[in-house]
Amino acid sequence: MTIPRPIRCLGLLSLLLLALSLACGGCTTRVNRENVFANTETGLGIFLAENPKTQLYELKVGWVRHELFWVPTSKFVRYADNGTEADNGHEHDPSDTPEVLAEITINGSTPGPAGKDDGVVKFELRQRLAVGRCAVQSGAAVALMADSDAKAQAVADYNASREVFLQQKEVFNAIMAIYNRQTDQAKKTRIVDKAADLGIFPRPLGEITDLDKFFKSHLSSWVRPDKPTNMDGLQKLHEFCKTLQ
Repeated sequence: MTIPRPIRCLGLLSLLLLALSLACGGCTTRVNRENVFANTETGLGIFLAENPKTQLYELKVGWVRHELFWVPTSKFVRYADNGTEADNGHEHDPSDTPEVLAEITINGSTPGPAGKDDGVVKFELRQRLAVGRCAVQSGAAVALMADSDAKAQAVADYNASREVFLQQKEVFNAIMAIYNRQTDQAKKTRIVDKAADLGIFPRPLGEITDLDKFFKSHLSSWVRPDKPTNMDGLQKLHEFCKTLQ
Protein backbone atom coordinates (compact mmCIF):
# COMPACT_ATOMS: atom_id res chain seq x y z
CA MET A 1 0.00 0.00 0.00
CA THR A 2 1.30 3.47 -0.91
CA ILE A 3 0.59 6.26 1.54
CA PRO A 4 -0.44 9.46 -0.27
CA ARG A 5 2.18 12.22 -0.21
CA PRO A 6 -0.01 14.76 1.68
CA ILE A 7 -0.48 12.27 4.52
CA ARG A 8 3.27 11.56 4.67
CA CYS A 9 3.94 15.30 4.84
CA LEU A 10 1.35 15.68 7.61
CA GLY A 11 3.03 12.93 9.60
CA LEU A 12 6.41 14.62 9.27
CA LEU A 13 4.89 17.94 10.32
CA SER A 14 3.30 16.36 13.39
CA LEU A 15 6.65 14.83 14.39
CA LEU A 16 8.31 18.21 13.92
CA LEU A 17 5.74 19.94 16.15
CA LEU A 18 6.17 17.25 18.78
CA ALA A 19 9.94 17.65 18.69
CA LEU A 20 9.65 21.40 19.11
CA SER A 21 7.32 20.94 22.08
CA LEU A 22 9.77 18.58 23.75
CA ALA A 23 12.65 20.92 23.02
CA CYS A 24 10.86 23.80 24.69
CA GLY A 25 10.60 21.79 27.89
CA GLY A 26 9.95 24.19 30.75
CA CYS A 27 8.87 27.03 28.47
CA THR A 28 5.78 25.09 27.36
CA THR A 29 3.74 26.03 30.44
CA ARG A 30 4.59 29.69 30.10
CA VAL A 31 3.77 29.75 26.38
CA ASN A 32 0.44 28.04 27.03
CA ARG A 33 -0.48 30.53 29.75
CA GLU A 34 0.41 33.62 27.72
CA ASN A 35 -1.29 32.63 24.47
CA VAL A 36 -4.58 31.21 23.18
CA PHE A 37 -4.29 27.81 21.48
CA ALA A 38 -6.88 25.85 19.51
CA ASN A 39 -5.60 22.58 18.11
CA THR A 40 -7.58 19.75 16.49
CA GLU A 41 -6.92 16.86 14.16
CA THR A 42 -9.55 15.09 12.04
CA GLY A 43 -9.36 11.98 9.88
CA LEU A 44 -11.93 10.66 7.40
CA GLY A 45 -12.25 7.90 4.85
CA ILE A 46 -10.49 4.70 5.95
CA PHE A 47 -11.94 1.88 3.86
CA LEU A 48 -10.91 -1.79 3.85
CA ALA A 49 -12.61 -4.20 1.43
CA GLU A 50 -11.96 -7.00 -1.02
CA ASN A 51 -11.74 -6.08 -4.68
CA PRO A 52 -14.12 -8.48 -6.49
CA LYS A 53 -12.02 -8.38 -9.65
CA THR A 54 -8.58 -9.03 -8.18
CA GLN A 55 -9.84 -10.81 -5.04
CA LEU A 56 -7.29 -8.81 -3.07
CA TYR A 57 -7.97 -6.66 -0.05
CA GLU A 58 -7.49 -2.95 -0.59
CA LEU A 59 -6.96 -0.25 2.04
CA LYS A 60 -7.99 3.22 0.97
CA VAL A 61 -7.06 6.19 3.12
CA GLY A 62 -9.09 9.28 2.43
CA TRP A 63 -8.15 12.53 4.10
CA VAL A 64 -6.54 13.88 7.28
CA ARG A 65 -6.65 17.47 8.50
CA HIS A 66 -4.70 19.21 11.25
CA GLU A 67 -5.60 22.71 12.49
CA LEU A 68 -3.64 24.96 14.79
CA PHE A 69 -4.64 28.45 15.89
CA TRP A 70 -2.09 30.34 17.98
CA VAL A 71 -3.17 33.81 19.14
CA PRO A 72 -0.81 35.86 21.33
CA THR A 73 -2.17 37.91 24.23
CA SER A 74 -0.90 40.78 26.38
CA LYS A 75 -0.40 38.52 29.38
CA PHE A 76 3.16 38.11 30.68
CA VAL A 77 4.10 35.67 33.45
CA ARG A 78 7.37 36.32 35.29
CA TYR A 79 9.30 33.48 36.88
CA ALA A 80 11.98 33.54 39.55
CA ASP A 81 15.42 31.96 39.11
CA ASN A 82 14.29 28.80 40.88
CA GLY A 83 11.54 28.25 38.32
CA THR A 84 8.62 29.26 40.53
CA GLU A 85 6.27 32.06 39.63
CA ALA A 86 7.54 35.37 40.96
CA ASP A 87 5.50 37.59 43.26
CA ASN A 88 3.23 39.89 41.26
CA GLY A 89 4.24 37.84 38.26
CA HIS A 90 1.19 38.66 36.14
CA GLU A 91 2.26 41.96 34.62
CA HIS A 92 -0.48 42.32 32.05
CA ASP A 93 -4.13 41.48 31.66
CA PRO A 94 -4.70 38.90 28.89
CA SER A 95 -7.71 40.77 27.53
CA ASP A 96 -5.60 42.68 24.97
CA THR A 97 -5.49 40.29 22.03
CA PRO A 98 -5.72 40.52 18.26
CA GLU A 99 -9.30 40.35 17.01
CA VAL A 100 -9.52 36.95 15.31
CA LEU A 101 -12.57 35.37 13.70
CA ALA A 102 -11.88 32.21 11.70
CA GLU A 103 -13.59 29.19 10.21
CA ILE A 104 -12.39 26.14 8.28
CA THR A 105 -15.19 24.18 6.60
CA ILE A 106 -14.95 20.89 4.73
CA ASN A 107 -17.96 19.09 3.30
CA GLY A 108 -18.68 16.37 0.79
CA SER A 109 -20.55 13.17 0.09
CA THR A 110 -20.07 9.73 -1.37
CA PRO A 111 -21.36 9.23 -4.94
CA GLY A 112 -25.04 8.37 -5.07
CA PRO A 113 -26.83 6.04 -7.47
CA ALA A 114 -25.90 6.68 -11.11
CA GLY A 115 -23.38 9.30 -10.03
CA LYS A 116 -25.94 11.71 -8.59
CA ASP A 117 -24.76 14.50 -6.33
CA ASP A 118 -26.99 13.47 -3.43
CA GLY A 119 -24.62 10.85 -2.08
CA VAL A 120 -25.36 8.00 0.28
CA VAL A 121 -23.15 9.47 3.03
CA LYS A 122 -22.74 13.19 3.59
CA PHE A 123 -20.33 14.89 5.96
CA GLU A 124 -19.47 18.40 7.07
CA LEU A 125 -16.70 19.50 9.41
CA ARG A 126 -16.37 22.97 10.87
CA GLN A 127 -13.58 24.49 12.92
CA ARG A 128 -14.54 27.90 14.32
CA LEU A 129 -12.64 30.34 16.49
CA ALA A 130 -13.42 33.78 17.91
CA VAL A 131 -10.83 35.61 20.06
CA GLY A 132 -10.91 39.22 21.22
CA ARG A 133 -13.67 41.29 22.79
CA CYS A 134 -14.90 42.87 19.54
CA ALA A 135 -14.64 39.65 17.54
CA VAL A 136 -16.58 37.60 20.09
CA GLN A 137 -19.38 40.16 20.39
CA SER A 138 -19.63 40.99 16.69
CA GLY A 139 -22.58 40.13 14.51
CA ALA A 140 -20.19 38.18 12.28
CA ALA A 141 -19.34 35.89 15.20
CA VAL A 142 -23.04 35.33 15.91
CA ALA A 143 -23.70 34.36 12.29
CA LEU A 144 -20.59 32.18 12.21
CA MET A 145 -21.38 30.21 15.35
CA ALA A 146 -25.08 29.67 14.59
CA ASP A 147 -26.24 26.57 12.74
CA SER A 148 -28.89 28.41 10.72
CA ASP A 149 -29.97 31.89 9.67
CA ALA A 150 -32.97 31.73 12.00
CA LYS A 151 -30.79 30.86 14.99
CA ALA A 152 -28.29 33.58 14.07
CA GLN A 153 -31.10 36.15 13.98
CA ALA A 154 -32.46 34.92 17.32
CA VAL A 155 -29.04 35.22 18.95
CA ALA A 156 -28.50 38.67 17.43
CA ASP A 157 -31.89 39.84 18.75
CA TYR A 158 -31.07 38.48 22.21
CA ASN A 159 -27.67 40.21 22.27
CA ALA A 160 -29.22 43.52 21.20
CA SER A 161 -31.94 43.19 23.84
CA ARG A 162 -29.36 42.26 26.46
CA GLU A 163 -27.25 45.31 25.63
CA VAL A 164 -30.23 47.66 26.06
CA PHE A 165 -31.17 45.88 29.29
CA LEU A 166 -27.66 46.47 30.70
CA GLN A 167 -27.93 50.16 29.77
CA GLN A 168 -31.30 50.31 31.55
CA LYS A 169 -29.70 48.93 34.71
CA GLU A 170 -26.91 51.49 34.49
CA VAL A 171 -29.34 54.42 34.24
CA PHE A 172 -31.53 52.87 36.95
CA ASN A 173 -28.54 52.73 39.33
CA ALA A 174 -27.69 56.36 38.54
CA ILE A 175 -31.25 57.48 39.34
CA MET A 176 -31.30 55.48 42.58
CA ALA A 177 -27.96 57.03 43.60
CA ILE A 178 -29.41 60.53 43.13
CA TYR A 179 -32.56 59.60 45.06
CA ASN A 180 -30.67 58.00 47.95
CA ARG A 181 -28.46 61.06 48.35
CA GLN A 182 -31.51 63.13 49.30
CA THR A 183 -31.85 63.49 53.06
CA ASP A 184 -34.93 65.71 52.89
CA GLN A 185 -38.19 63.77 52.53
CA ALA A 186 -39.73 66.69 50.65
CA LYS A 187 -37.02 66.45 47.93
CA LYS A 188 -37.66 62.72 47.56
CA THR A 189 -41.36 63.45 47.16
CA ARG A 190 -40.61 65.96 44.39
CA ILE A 191 -38.54 63.29 42.57
CA VAL A 192 -41.52 60.93 42.75
CA ASP A 193 -43.75 63.67 41.36
CA LYS A 194 -41.34 64.19 38.43
CA ALA A 195 -41.50 60.48 37.67
CA ALA A 196 -45.29 60.62 37.68
CA ASP A 197 -45.26 63.67 35.36
CA LEU A 198 -43.19 61.68 32.85
CA GLY A 199 -45.55 58.72 33.02
CA ILE A 200 -43.05 56.47 34.79
CA PHE A 201 -45.24 56.26 37.89
CA PRO A 202 -49.05 55.98 37.63
CA ARG A 203 -51.32 58.77 38.71
CA PRO A 204 -52.95 59.19 41.09
CA LEU A 205 -50.13 58.07 43.33
CA GLY A 206 -52.48 57.29 46.16
CA GLU A 207 -51.39 56.87 49.76
CA ILE A 208 -47.70 55.93 50.05
CA THR A 209 -46.64 54.41 53.37
CA ASP A 210 -43.01 53.68 52.44
CA LEU A 211 -41.72 56.23 49.90
CA ASP A 212 -38.31 54.58 49.39
CA LYS A 213 -39.80 51.15 48.73
CA PHE A 214 -42.46 52.62 46.45
CA PHE A 215 -39.89 54.54 44.40
CA LYS A 216 -37.50 51.61 43.89
CA SER A 217 -40.29 49.13 43.13
CA HIS A 218 -41.99 51.27 40.48
CA LEU A 219 -38.73 52.45 38.92
CA SER A 220 -37.37 48.88 38.60
CA SER A 221 -40.48 47.90 36.60
CA TRP A 222 -38.99 49.93 33.72
CA VAL A 223 -35.86 47.75 33.63
CA ARG A 224 -37.11 44.95 31.39
CA PRO A 225 -35.15 42.47 29.25
CA ASP A 226 -37.97 41.86 26.76
CA LYS A 227 -37.05 43.33 23.36
CA PRO A 228 -40.44 44.81 22.30
CA THR A 229 -40.51 47.23 25.24
CA ASN A 230 -37.00 47.70 26.59
CA MET A 231 -35.99 50.52 24.21
CA ASP A 232 -38.99 52.57 25.37
CA GLY A 233 -37.97 51.90 28.94
CA LEU A 234 -34.40 53.02 28.29
CA GLN A 235 -35.56 56.29 26.72
CA LYS A 236 -37.91 56.98 29.62
CA LEU A 237 -35.19 56.37 32.18
CA HIS A 238 -32.72 58.61 30.32
CA GLU A 239 -35.29 61.40 30.16
CA PHE A 240 -36.06 61.06 33.86
CA CYS A 241 -32.38 61.01 34.82
CA LYS A 242 -31.72 64.25 32.89
CA THR A 243 -34.44 66.07 34.89
CA LEU A 244 -32.66 65.15 38.12
CA GLN A 245 -29.24 66.47 37.14
